[in-house]
This record gives sequence, C-alpha cells and structure tokens, in this order.
Amino acid sequence: MNRYTKLTGVLAIAAMLALAGCGKQEGTEEQLDISAEEAVMETEETGMKMEEDQTEEAAVHDETKDTEISAADLYSEGSNDVLVYRLFTPETEEEKVPLILYLHGAGAIGDDNIMQITGTKDAASFVTEEMQELHPCYVLAPQLPERYTAAGESPTDEQSAKGWTDEEVQAALLETIEEIAGTNGNVDMDRIYITGHSMGALGVWGMIAAYPDVFAAAVPISGLWDGSVDNLVDLPIWIFHGEKDEVVPVDRETMLRDRLEELGGNVRMTIYTDEDFAAAGVTDPHGADVPAYSNQEMFDWMFDQKRN
Repeated sequence: MNRYTKLTGVLAIAAMLALAGCGKQEGTEEQLDISAEEAVMETEETGMKMEEDQTEEAAVHDETKDTEISAADLYSEGSNDVLVYRLFTPETEEEKVPLILYLHGAGAIGDDNIMQITGTKDAASFVTEEMQELHPCYVLAPQLPERYTAAGESPTDEQSAKGWTDEEVQAALLETIEEIAGTNGNVDMDRIYITGHSMGALGVWGMIAAYPDVFAAAVPISGLWDGSVDNLVDLPIWIFHGEKDEVVPVDRETMLRDRLEELGGNVRMTIYTDEDFAAAGVTDPHGADVPAYSNQEMFDWMFDQKRN
C-alpha cells in the first residue's frame, strides 16, 4: 500500500477517536485502542484493494493503448517541393501491389501532415487488417497546402483557387506516385486507383481528366466537375452521392454519369437516400464517404480493375 494512503487513513481515524474520547470514561480506553487498531487495519486493507484496482486499471489501459493503432501510426511521412503526404506500405510478399491515391476534403487543408488521415475515418478504412488481407495495397494520402485554395471556398464555388485541380499540384501528385513506384519495386502501375470526397472528389475528376491513361479506376464521392468527361469513356468510374446533399447537389454528378452513359462509358452510380444514411449512422447529407468507404463491394470492384 502507498505509504501516503496509510498515513492519511491513520490520521483520519486518530482524529475521530480523539474527538470521541473527549466524552468517554477511562474504562473505555482499552476498547477505543482496539477499535483504533481494527480501523487502521481496515484502512490498510481498503488502501491495498484500491492500489490493486488501480494497478489492474493501468494494465488494462496500457494493453488497450498498445492494441489501438491509429492511422497516424500506420502511415509514414513524406514531402516534396509542393506538398506533404502520408504513405501506407503493405506487408505482403505479392510480386505486384496496387496503389490508392486518396484526396481529402476541405477540412484537412494545411501542412501538418496529419489531418488528411485523422480528420475523418476515410484513410483508415483502406488500411484495416481485414482490408489488407483481402486487398494489400499502398495508400498515398497527400495534404493540399492552403496556398492552393481560397479561404472559405467550398467545392461549388467558382474556383478562385484551383485546389487539387491546380496544374502544379496535379503534376506533383503524379511525380510522387512515380517516385514511390521507383523506390518500391512492387508497385503495380497498371493498378493505380484514385478516390476522394467532396473537394477531394473534385480533385479526382480533375486528375482523371488530366491523366486519363494513368488510372485503372476512379471513385469520386460527393463531388462535381465542370470540365469535359468525353476522354473518360474507357475508365471504370463508380460515383457515390447523397440524394439530398446540400453542399454539392447530386445533379452535379448525375449529369456526369448521364454524359458518360451517353458515350458508352464504364460508369456506375450509387445515390444514398435518407434511409441509407440512417442505416449507416450518418446525419450529414454530404457524408456519402461513410457508407461508400464501408462498401466492400466497391473495394472488390475497384481492385478488380486494371489499366488497359
């Protein structure tokens, strides 16, 4: 038992007995002494029990801390002249392994190199033990610097700053992929996938429009694109959007789907209803990333795609 716990208990008992003794006759002194001894013993036992409980709690806490692995623990840090990024490297003996390029939304803009993987659960969904057992892959999660955006800008604003669609940013993303592939000889350049949510989905559309021959599949979520999609006919694309999205109305992507279907493109689209969101525990109509990145069918489909 901690000596300070024992001392505090003894002093407390002694104080109570001293007060009680003021009104007692001499014949009760022996009884009080016995009671004091019993009280001290009880205090010691209580203190020992408290220490045992605290020790057990500390052990459980340490064990929990050891088993709880965050996305930040799984992703290594990297940077170039344009942006910072995080990279997940799979533990696999497969000869060729695909790579996912994940573009975050507006809430993770900056240069701390952490918010893009901890601000939402999106980046963590790619690197769970279950996912990596089924589909081992590299995951590249860059962070968009604030200088490429305008303060308060939303995905539907006139792009006073281009964000992910800035040509310098796009070139840096492509160069980073090539650098990772050069450093890690098992990156499958025929299976490079791109996905993102909201502003990140705008970035997806911009990247595949600029480099349609680089990617094997694209998954834009709650996004938009004002440019042409006519050169994306051969690229497998699966779009996800909330039916009542107020940040980026769903028709901003249904029109893209319709145009690709008209051209005979390889496109599909999932539109989430209120009931779908409720089942996924989502209250934000713009939060289509939550059910989308929990959709095993989508991941299975994506990893089946290979560049022509």
